[in-house]
Amino acid sequence: MSIGLGIGNSIGGKISGFGGGGGPFNPIDLNPLIYLDANVGVTESAGLVSAWADQSGNNNDFTQVTGSLQPEYQATGLNSLPSIYFDGTEEMISATLSSALQEMSFYAVFVQTSASAIGPTIIGQTSGATNKRIFTTPPDADSRVFLWDGGTGSVIASSVEYNYLTPIVAAFRENTDASGDGKINDGAFSIGESVTSATSSDLPIKLGNRGAGAARRLVGKISELIIYPTVHTDSQSSQVIDYLMAKWNIIALENEAIAYIAAAGITDPTEQAAVNQLVLDLKGSGSTTNNTDVWGSSYAIYPLSPTSLAAAEYNLKDPTQNITWNNSPTHAYTGITGNGSNAYGLTGYNPVSLGWDKSNAGLTYSGEFSNGDYAMGSLQSPKFFGIRTALGFKYSYIGSSATGALAATTARNVATASRTSTTSNKMFINGVQIAENINSELNDLPNVNIMVLALANGASPFSPFAGEIDFAALHTGLTNNQAKDLSDAITTYNTAVR
Repeated sequence: MSIGLGIGNSIGGKISGFGGGGGPFNPIDLNPLIYLDANVGVTESAGLVSAWADQSGNNNDFTQVTGSLQPEYQATGLNSLPSIYFDGTEEMISATLSSALQEMSFYAVFVQTSASAIGPTIIGQTSGATNKRIFTTPPDADSRVFLWDGGTGSVIASSVEYNYLTPIVAAFRENTDASGDGKINDGAFSIGESVTSATSSDLPIKLGNRGAGAARRLVGKISELIIYPTVHTDSQSSQVIDYLMAKWNIIALENEAIAYIAAAGITDPTEQAAVNQLVLDLKGSGSTTNNTDVWGSSYAIYPLSPTSLAAAEYNLKDPTQNITWNNSPTHAYTGITGNGSNAYGLTGYNPVSLGWDKSNAGLTYSGEFSNGDYAMGSLQSPKFFGIRTALGFKYSYIGSSATGALAATTARNVATASRTSTTSNKMFINGVQIAENINSELNDLPNVNIMVLALANGASPFSPFAGEIDFAALHTGLTNNQAKDLSDAITTYNTAVR
């Protein structure tokens, strides 16, 4: 068998379902050689899978009679839908295939669940010098899926980088000359790669491993796998991929969302989707009211993940520049709560050292009102850069000019302080301007790292916050439309995850 693919060959067989038939698309319409679906054909006992029946009609079934090598059936394993879980010690094997694979189009719905597995195999040959396989790499390497021809450097094709914790559709095409390409979800195919030869044997193949060894076993879940003995056109590949993404509730993530999700270790699909929507909304291509670019106006964006305090440290704009939590603020899915004493988060962002314009600066936080004091900011008397709540009033300070407004409710709100000129300092609640202070006096910004849950006074917290924060952002001064879009984006994100 050749695990590989090619480009540009004609497609034989039936192609109903691509418009002419008028009905919904079914992968069977393109005559697959192997078709595995975790919804059907799974034989399991006490959760262990002994057989997975091929749905193509070619009887290319996979079995495992040894109990210790049997993977686990999970009824809600991938996006709350069925999957077959391989824990790094398990594999399944086919009989000799009904026909050889000298070219192919390959699709798999899967998720890798380990960052430490080395080259875990989704599917691979059982023997032969080339030992072809399709495998993934962990995030400390390329974080890609590879189609391999055996020896060192023998890449037939690879996907773009992706988040290993996120369920994806991986697609590959290979020709008989061992040229090929691959992609993730509905993105673009990679530039074609090639090796010197392709095998054409019809040996048995394995799921979750390759060859006779155990070093390349998969740690992850497979929900659907389809191999066609032909090379699909771009439009045919898109049809299969769109079908699989819709069926398994897989979303195509923005690159910025991928980086954040991978760094923060977010596995919940609802939160992953919410992060992706947040990126789209902040870029102005999502569902916000005015579709303005808040992303480009932001230095740091902290969604304060509901997953854990560790996950809540990450900066969506730059996951290498994160909050450092001190003195154990309380984490819950609703947000981060200060103790009103010494708990705080240090952002590492200093307005002066970063060269921020004192006439173009802003902060946003979302959370509950509290009588205890500064939600976030920095202090170098008499220079303030922060947002404060006190005695039922909400204040913003930028320079030495304060804007204050009465808060009529103690409910959760989004507050934005925005200085857009030397004379205008505005305050927004839930994206609506409630105050503006016109003052020509403007001190330089403080030369102190910004804190959340307190005002940074040198390296110490000043007037620590006793309330709860569920979102924080550091940005330039925002226009009224941008303030509204940021508030809407935060509300959409929090509604989804909290």
